[in-house]
Amino acid sequence: MPLRSMPPKFQISRDSQALYFTVVAKNRLPVFQSDAIKLVSCHALDEARKSGNFLIFAYVIMPDHLHLLTDCPTTSADVLRRVKGLIGRRVIDYLKEHDYQSSLAKLRTRNGNGNTVTRFGNRRRTSFRFLARRSLCKRLITFISTQ
Repeated sequence: MPLRSMPPKFQISRDSQALYFTVVAKNRLPVFQSDAIKLVSCHALDEARKSGNFLIFAYVIMPDHLHLLTDCPTTSADVLRRVKGLIGRRVIDYLKEHDYQSSLAKLRTRNGNGNTVTRFGNRRRTSFRFLARRSLCKRLITFISTQ
């Protein structure tokens, strides 16, 4: 197996901003309570990281949402779409595979055409970019890790 070089050190600046966001479950349902769903979510987060080619500095999974601190090599909308989309799809697939009908029913809603769809997250955009001194970034990571 060939050796890979270490990626360059990330520096927060105007050209390389960090992205902090929150993914909230629909109606703040406590979908992340079980260890199995947390594991599914962690794998989906890693899948999103790899496919989106972004770094993850810190994250925490709470009962009804998760916080994430990343770099942002593309747009914040792209990173958020990848994370929310993959976590939502993998969690819904897990619930279907294990026949958790009552949980799936709580995630169902009607779309604009009146059709019933299963939707994991809310539609609000819950992210912001920031330029920060190293001390602010450390405080944010401390906040995330103490939740």
